[in-house]
Amino acid sequence: MEGFALSLELSLHLTELSVNKPVHDQCSERRFDEKLDIRPDSRGNCHIYVFFVHDQTLVNSVDVQDLTHVNAALNAISVVFLVLAYRFIRAGDKEKHKLCMLIAVGVSALFLVGYIIYKANSGFAKFGGEGLIRPVYFTILAIHVIGALAITPLVPYTLYRALTGNFEKHKKIARWTWPLWTFVGVSGVVVYVMAVHLYPYVSA
Repeated sequence: MEGFALSLELSLHLTELSVNKPVHDQCSERRFDEKLDIRPDSRGNCHIYVFFVHDQTLVNSVDVQDLTHVNAALNAISVVFLVLAYRFIRAGDKEKHKLCMLIAVGVSALFLVGYIIYKANSGFAKFGGEGLIRPVYFTILAIHVIGALAITPLVPYTLYRALTGNFEKHKKIARWTWPLWTFVGVSGVVVYVMAVHLYPYVSA
């Protein structure tokens, strides 16, 4: 691993302090940047954080293939909050509905970033299943991709209508956005499970 981070937290009654200076790894003579932060909290305690980060970013030290699992988890989380948001609005709780939808939007935005990074570095995953399962998988995948393309403009448009207080138009478009968005999230997890766990591709 090209970089590592060490976080040391202590509760002290100190004033805020921030120091930056270069240090060296004694074993490999690699240069690291050290950042020391001492930050007080609301109770008057201070927390000390020490970070050692190599010149190369930590992102590069993480296997890009791991993003497959992260993206699937983000998909699943977004579905959970979409379902909760639906239940809250049906119960008339607009505040909790709004909170859950904003969380779903944030999680989906993180997924989109991770998806772009993964595709830019790894391309498209290969499916290892044979026989009848192949057309089943690729049919689900095709519908999933079409749905994902459709919700890309629908989600921000629906969100915009809600945030600007135009709830009549928000409700009309949400009747299409919510089920499609939920389907895309669920089908994304299904595609992940099939391609990565049930029928992984094994090179000859």
